[in-house]
Amino acid sequence: MGKQVARAPVLAQMTDAARRALARPPGDVTMSPPVEDGGSDGLRVMATALPLDDSGRPGGAVAVLVDTTSFFMPLRIVTSDPDARLLLLGAYGQPTSASDATLVDWFRRLELERSLVPGFTELIARMREGERGAFPLRAEEAERLGLGRSEAIAVFTPIRVRGGSHWSAATLVSTATLRSHQQALIWRLLAAALLVALFLVTFAVYVVLAQRRAAALRESRQHADQLAHLHDKTQKILDHIPSGVLALTADGRISAVNQVLRARMPPDAIHAPLESAFPQAPGPVVARIRALVAAAASESRAHSVLGETLVLFGEEGRFNLHAVPLEARHPEVQTLLVVEDLSNVRALETQLLRAEKLATVGVLAAGIAHEIGTPLGVVRGRAEYVLSKLGKEHPQGPGIAVIIEQIDRVSRTLRQLLDFSRLQPTAVRPVPLDAILRDVHELLRVEVERRQIHLEMEVPASLPPLAADPDQLQQVLVNLALNACHACGEGGRVTLSASMSEGPGVEPWGLVSLSIRDDGCGIPREHLNQVFDPFFTTKKRGRARGWA
Repeated sequence: MGKQVARAPVLAQMTDAARRALARPPGDVTMSPPVEDGGSDGLRVMATALPLDDSGRPGGAVAVLVDTTSFFMPLRIVTSDPDARLLLLGAYGQPTSASDATLVDWFRRLELERSLVPGFTELIARMREGERGAFPLRAEEAERLGLGRSEAIAVFTPIRVRGGSHWSAATLVSTATLRSHQQALIWRLLAAALLVALFLVTFAVYVVLAQRRAAALRESRQHADQLAHLHDKTQKILDHIPSGVLALTADGRISAVNQVLRARMPPDAIHAPLESAFPQAPGPVVARIRALVAAAASESRAHSVLGETLVLFGEEGRFNLHAVPLEARHPEVQTLLVVEDLSNVRALETQLLRAEKLATVGVLAAGIAHEIGTPLGVVRGRAEYVLSKLGKEHPQGPGIAVIIEQIDRVSRTLRQLLDFSRLQPTAVRPVPLDAILRDVHELLRVEVERRQIHLEMEVPASLPPLAADPDQLQQVLVNLALNACHACGEGGRVTLSASMSEGPGVEPWGLVSLSIRDDGCGIPREHLNQVFDPFFTTKKRGRARGWA
């Protein structure tokens, strides 16, 4: 619904606006002051000249009465903010009804109280000039303008109309809200900074702890590697020492053994009672071992049994037993039982003693042979002289020949004693084994046929030559084969064989294994330690060959 206005004043202003529009170029808008209608100041007369006619004069003017209130309604949104004020000046530099009432009141008081609001006075002047910009207002002036006791910001811009006239709008905003927002923002930034600092401190603590934990883990790993190395070293040492080591738990069960004992124990002895390690030992021996372990554990000191003759693994032998309690009483390994087998040591001692005796006998035999050899040579020479005078056909000739033969036999025996007592060099050269064995077979052919024994040779054709002294090798094989023939009965079998040795440690040397087997009576157990003694025999007198 349109507004009701007085016709006469409006027509006068429309006529005046149209007259002024004719004086301006067509298209320019001429605007009148507010139309006084007793209510709103939003009514304006807007006029513009029509285009020129053919004579170059305006064809007339059009004037329109317009209510501008609706044009500037969007600017009222600014006034919804309690800290903002709107000032709208019309084309004639007067505030409109859309302006804030307080600002309009101070606009009307500028003539008398200009000194109280110098910033506002400057704002009005710059708005009337059509300028655009912003500047601050002091807190005292802002308080007088109704913006609160805080600094304010004035932002202004012109609204230009075609033809040169313009309206001007200004917004005055208090900085109180901005300051509160700024303060809140500062507090938020401080809180964020504190959170970031706390995070950084926490992260730094975590990094330090992680580094310490990593260092501790590295140290633990080094210790674990060292312990593993020590355990591996200890295990290898225990497995390669010649003595047997057996670990016992707190209740007397076997928890671990080294390689020496593992080879002589039943495979199911681990985690079994102590007597399971020695299943072939008599009851009193096992009871004595248990008493030894119990005494060592109760007294916390080592107990030993030295040089005792015991049956531990089915055969009688000499042993040292040591029960050693451990200081760290771990239930899995409380006591160690160390078993030292002295049988090999005893055998070596016996062999050493026998070798010393043989050395002494050899020296004595060499001296005796030398002393006897000279008279025998004289006796043989006299016997040969007598035999040459008498002749072989003489009745005493055969008897003297027997004397010479027996003297030669004694000389050969003395020569063997001398050969045994002195060190002779060995002439080592490549020797084909098949040729040596053929010679051995030929030398034994008569004895083999007499005893009706089968003598067999098993030598691979691919066997390489041996590095040996051929005479000594032939003597060894003849003596061994002849002893084997003597051990066999009628119809027995003796086999001489050779093969390349196999196993660890023999490949670089290319060793050859020689064996002589027979099906005879064998060697009694009590004579095994004497088979390599010179001139030892169990045969009847006159039939012994001895061992080479």
